[in-house]
Amino acid sequence: MKKFNILKSLILVIAIFSFTSKSNAQLSDGTIAPNWTLKDINGTNYTLYNYLAQGKRVVIDFSAVWCPPCWAYHTSGALEGVYNSYGPTGTINQTMEVFFVEADENSLACLQGTGCSTQGDWTAGTPYPMFLTCSPPSGNGPTVNSNYNIAYFPTVYTVCPDHTIYESGQLTTSQHYSFANSNCAPLSTTVNDVKAFSCSTPNIIYCVGTLSPSFTIQNYGTANLTSCNVTVKLDGTTCQTTSWTGNLAMYGTAVVAINQITGISNGAHTLTIELDTPNGVTDENISNNSINKSFNVMTTPTSIPISQNFTSSTFPPSGYDAVDVTTDGYNWARSSTAGHTAAGST
Repeated sequence: MKKFNILKSLILVIAIFSFTSKSNAQLSDGTIAPNWTLKDINGTNYTLYNYLAQGKRVVIDFSAVWCPPCWAYHTSGALEGVYNSYGPTGTINQTMEVFFVEADENSLACLQGTGCSTQGDWTAGTPYPMFLTCSPPSGNGPTVNSNYNIAYFPTVYTVCPDHTIYESGQLTTSQHYSFANSNCAPLSTTVNDVKAFSCSTPNIIYCVGTLSPSFTIQNYGTANLTSCNVTVKLDGTTCQTTSWTGNLAMYGTAVVAINQITGISNGAHTLTIELDTPNGVTDENISNNSINKSFNVMTTPTSIPISQNFTSSTFPPSGYDAVDVTTDGYNWARSSTAGHTAAGST
């Protein structure tokens, strides 16, 4: 799903929905990959986080046996090349792992080339583990599909040692290796290291001058994280200080809620979260201790109805903002070659 906002003092929200073969959207790049333990078609159990703890970069191919593009990519040998060159017994190094998930709940017979409109025998010549998502005992059930928001096939993810996930797509062997090197940090060696991972609140637009921030911290150190200090700043001025306590293993995350901030004036603002003193000692890596989130407050309403034909060459028009709510690079743009009553449309 993709949503954009165009606003004029009071927000005018227009949602555009894009549909695929499934209704959910993929996991966003840089978010945390859910852990799983799955049994492969040979009866061996594999746990994702165990491989990440070894510093492996893990490529996961979510495909369906009836899917022609999935078959074309599977038989291209790209992932076989990743496994043979960089897998557990890789000829170049052993820094990666590859897994295949039949993500449309089809049976082993279908995977082996019989029924389900299958494209062929997917197991033939495949050196890496393959998992079924049909019902137990023959499969693992569909939970991993929903946890990974599989919206289309094939979906190919790369998961980094710090548990972050990226949709790498149908790359060649060398491209997969380069992608992992570019996006995945090596295993952290710092002992006490708290990271400001993400900030889910504030959102982009508010119609009131109050804010209840929440953000996610991550333990980037090898020692369990049990505490840290938190400083909250609004437009560079400290408005709150607090502390967090808990118990996070390496790369574990926790959501932290902050007391409500009130009296925020109209206009653009920046919320800053700063973390320090993990486990009561000096943070060994201060480069990941802060995160900023920009937002706007617009408390003055505009009378409705609002009329705007977008015929002016100035876009957005005066008093409007075009906001990419999901921050994925897709936003409103004006076309000068089409329009209802005159040239100009969005």
